Amino acid sequence: KGHQGLGFTGPIVPGDDCWIGADVTVLVGVIMGHGSFIGAGSAVKHDIPASSVAVGNPARVIRLE
Repeated sequence: KGHQGLGFTGPIVPGDDCWIGADVTVLVGVIMGHGSFIGAGSAVKHDIPASSVAVGNPARVIRLE
């Protein structure tokens, strides 16, 4: 038999004009607001508000406009 581990699925919803840098990991169920910016190499585990900049692992909002 094949691998029978747990599987999780769900939508990833990037807002309009959302910019996602290289090598970003986004977990299921995350909503990224309109105009948000996700820095390269970030791991997004939680929703990101609109017009914000988030970076790091796990991604944290460092600027909210």
